[in-house]
Amino acid sequence: MYTEKDFPQFSGCVLIVEDMQANIAVARGLIEKMGFEILEAVNGEIAVQQWQKHRPDLILMDLHMPVMDGLTAMRAIRHIEKNDPLNRSTPIFALTADAHAERLADVERAGGDGLIAKPFKKGDLVRLFKQYFHQQESSRDVKLSHESDKNEEGIGTDKVVLDQAVLDELKLVLGADLEILFQAFFSDAEGIIETLKNASEESVDLTAIARAAHSMKSISQNLGGRDLSALAERIEKAAKQEEVQEVCALITLLIKEYTLFSEALNKER
Repeated sequence: MYTEKDFPQFSGCVLIVEDMQANIAVARGLIEKMGFEILEAVNGEIAVQQWQKHRPDLILMDLHMPVMDGLTAMRAIRHIEKNDPLNRSTPIFALTADAHAERLADVERAGGDGLIAKPFKKGDLVRLFKQYFHQQESSRDVKLSHESDKNEEGIGTDKVVLDQAVLDELKLVLGADLEILFQAFFSDAEGIIETLKNASEESVDLTAIARAAHSMKSISQNLGGRDLSALAERIEKAAKQEEVQEVCALITLLIKEYTLFSEALNKER
């Protein structure tokens, strides 16, 4: 297991805004080891309140959340900052599984500074933090075994229920805290699966399905559920295009894939 000495060390406070506990667990596990103080918020409304109270040095903001979404929260913070006599601007980066040019444009229009792609990679976070924080000289920046400077697409023709490389990295980073991540994942996932199971061709809330599928896409990516994440992405897309029959057919496949992934994940506990 890597220790804090194996990670670049910084000093500062980072606010993580994310409604999925599994994603918070991964982000917190990585960022705490870099020496940061961590604040958390489960939606944009709480994020704005946390920002006003504590004034963190940087914000990592999920975009799809209940109560108040990430883009609305960004706009709210930037509006308040306009009346700041010190003219301070807090860096805000979106956390998203949809890291493409159109999403970046949405973030920039809302006042955000950029994107961090899910699943989180140590290298991406380190590069971001080096732009805004001074790295302590005593720290060692150890590259994880399979980590690359380039984002890996992780797409292949072979079926991959559990990407072992992703899980091995999490074991190195989180150590005994990996169990916290497992518990958070299953807590999030069971609620998502319940929402998807309630869908039928006669009665289906496509907005709720798209939201649930997006959440499953995100949390399963972080734990190496490549095929599960891919199915969730297909459901999200079909729901947004109002393809009800396709949505229902894909949900059946996803529930089976979730069972396989859960079994594989539990063997690692």
